[in-house]
Amino acid sequence: MANKIISMNNVCASYQGVIIALQDISLSVEVGAIVALLGANGAGKTTTLKSMSNLLSAENGEITSGTVRFDGADTKNTDAYKLVNSGLIQVLEGRRCFPHLSVEENLLAGAYAVGVSKVETQLRLKTIYNWLPRLKSRRESLAGLTSGGEQQMLAIGRALISKPRVVLLDEPSMGLAPIIVKEIFEIIRHLNKDEGTTFVLAEQNLNMALKYSDYAYVLESGRIVLEGQAAELIKRNDIQDFYLGGGISEK
Repeated sequence: MANKIISMNNVCASYQGVIIALQDISLSVEVGAIVALLGANGAGKTTTLKSMSNLLSAENGEITSGTVRFDGADTKNTDAYKLVNSGLIQVLEGRRCFPHLSVEENLLAGAYAVGVSKVETQLRLKTIYNWLPRLKSRRESLAGLTSGGEQQMLAIGRALISKPRVVLLDEPSMGLAPIIVKEIFEIIRHLNKDEGTTFVLAEQNLNMALKYSDYAYVLESGRIVLEGQAAELIKRNDIQDFYLGGGISEK
């Protein structure tokens, strides 16, 4: 991949110094791409995202070897909030909305995190509502009383209000009905194509992720075992078997 905005080179990571989570991970994310990290639960997808955003330490994890670079700079010794201010933001698994705040207050929290003016905040808020009109209709509702799909949109909107260059999305389809999953992925595609936002998706929904992504990496037990253009991977007759643990035959 040319014009890389994120690169991981021979990264190994562990939790509590003993639980090996990633083993020699090397991957690249091109500017303006949608890149999928695929694999079953426990394959290492979330750890890979948190290695990019430098959030491993929050769960007693660490990168033990290798390098992670965002826009050419090593992220290992860069605080996560500084990465956010540089345009790299992660939407954590489970949405993590503030349930006792309104939808709009949750969105505003994303703007406050990067310290923009009140005037700029209102302009950004209007933009988010244009992109995600369902949130506008629920703007005064408590976030904890909205549906799972609305909470996922809210989590994405809260990330987007900071005007990131790269959004790391952890399991955006988890627990959602198929029609809502499609709506979420259509929003991602729109923001990617029309706004130029780069996305990295950790996802278990193989077919949906490959349909909407440009490039994909398949992880198993903390290793990358397959990678390629999403349009090519989705044609492989054996990828579903492998994804479910059956193994892939080389072509």
